[in-house]
Amino acid sequence: VVERQVEEQQQRNQIEMAATLNEAIGKTHKVVLFKAYCPEGLPQLGENFEVVERQVEAPKAGEVLFEVMALSVDPYMRARMKNIKSYAPGFSLGESPQGAGVLRVVQAGEGADERFASGKLFAGFTSWSEYVLMGKDALAGLSALPTDETTLSPLNFLSGLGMPSMTAYFGLLRVCAPKEGETVLVTGAAGAVGSMVGQIARLHGCRVIGTAGTDEKCDFLRTECGFDVAINYKTTEDMSAAIAAAAPNGIDCFFDNVGGPIADAVWTHLNLFARVAQCGAIAGYNAATPSMRPDRDWIVITKRIKLQGILVTDWQEEKGEFLGAMSKWIAAGKIRIRETHRHGLENIIDAFNDMMNGENIGKMIVVVKE
Repeated sequence: VVERQVEEQQQRNQIEMAATLNEAIGKTHKVVLFKAYCPEGLPQLGENFEVVERQVEAPKAGEVLFEVMALSVDPYMRARMKNIKSYAPGFSLGESPQGAGVLRVVQAGEGADERFASGKLFAGFTSWSEYVLMGKDALAGLSALPTDETTLSPLNFLSGLGMPSMTAYFGLLRVCAPKEGETVLVTGAAGAVGSMVGQIARLHGCRVIGTAGTDEKCDFLRTECGFDVAINYKTTEDMSAAIAAAAPNGIDCFFDNVGGPIADAVWTHLNLFARVAQCGAIAGYNAATPSMRPDRDWIVITKRIKLQGILVTDWQEEKGEFLGAMSKWIAAGKIRIRETHRHGLENIIDAFNDMMNGENIGKMIVVVKE
């Protein structure tokens, strides 16, 4: 009897939610448009992006209308705002940028897959808008989020179970391949990727060192993520000496998210046959032209360094392995997730710039719908 009552209540809730969501059709919603390239510096609302109002349209046959719940902003997007060739296509002028998001079904058009029932949650690429219509091709790239009772928030699928953590998982385990007892150093360690790299390395029995830009971030790395040492690069006068003290036996694995002078200080402490995963170089993302580091050539040769750039798409077909392992670690309390939230679609550019300036701990997420 109790089970039937619960099921009936769930059905009533579903009907009420569908009615509420359908009320949005015909009303207006906010959409962010890409207005002008930003070759250097940080993008600005008004100059490079604008927020406009558009009408929410009902889905046609085969289409699905979604409410955008949350959006991810990530460092790789900076290159998409420049008129340059990169591994990810640039944002199109006059159109809404695309990025990872969490979506809730409002209404499915005739003939749409039955999995897109009103109220169901999905994760995948979406426009920077409050509502979005998707056709067959876009729908194929969405992943359904669990609807059963779970300790995970839907937003965790942009962070702990999202692209940044998947980058950390495969970049560390496949490229760096750390062995128990080795020393792993991570730059940008308090960010979405770095904080996961350190925790995964710790689970594999490594000594873990991280660099970050505030004492609060360093405390987070030590107390929540289990790093052995956290170095505040902004208050440390001699980074090379600090790294030497933290890694008296040298560094076996270097996971670099930052590049620039901090990475330079690390390279001189790499051991023979060290492995380097080059994930990012955020120190130079706002420059008009990237900097080159020919001075590292001799270190690579004499120490037989393995250096590999990484893109998470290289392991897309193995995503199931990542989700299985990470889900178990999170459920067991072995991995901690931290997110920084900004609220309102109109604040997405400020959120992006805050992330680029290191104002976040963990994953920066824009909550579009409370």
